[in-house]
Amino acid sequence: MAIMDRMFGTVAFGIPLDFYPQWTEMLERHRKHNLFKKDGAIVALGGLTWEKFRDETKDKPLMKKIEAVNNLWNRRPWKDDTRNWGMKDKWATPLEFCYKGGDCEDYAIAKMLTLKELGVDCPMRLVIGIKDGVGHAVLAVKIENMLYILDNNSNVVIPYYFYKNFEPKNSLTESQAWAHLKHLSSKDLVHH
Repeated sequence: MAIMDRMFGTVAFGIPLDFYPQWTEMLERHRKHNLFKKDGAIVALGGLTWEKFRDETKDKPLMKKIEAVNNLWNRRPWKDDTRNWGMKDKWATPLEFCYKGGDCEDYAIAKMLTLKELGVDCPMRLVIGIKDGVGHAVLAVKIENMLYILDNNSNVVIPYYFYKNFEPKNSLTESQAWAHLKHLSSKDLVHH
């Protein structure tokens, strides 16, 4: 079983992608209004354009590129979906997030799609779960045999074993979804 399917002591099972319609709807909007295809689009504070960011990061080593993407998007303002969009849960495209800010899954989505646009071909998943008792989403990136977490609450790209108090519930790629269930060992099972 792959490291992504065992993350944080869980076992992952494939589920239909349409379990998350907000994901598939966001991907469709992204295809129509792709930030990375807009000339001169501002993608961060301070007037940095996508073209300039892409050119500055293209020759960086993989981990430096991932750190740059994490830091780029973490500069965007956090905003609650209800106040930002007038709805309980909207998943923003990178373009929408660029102009309006967003919440945790919007950061993770922007990071995932930016890394893909930069040609990073490591396995990546948007991971939705519970962190410290509250719903939260992060991006998980697998480099060789190590899983790293990109969280909007940290500019450090965190090895998953240092990322505490997070329980994944679901994870997504552009073409697949998984449900994560806590892995029980034989010592966790009670015999009567």
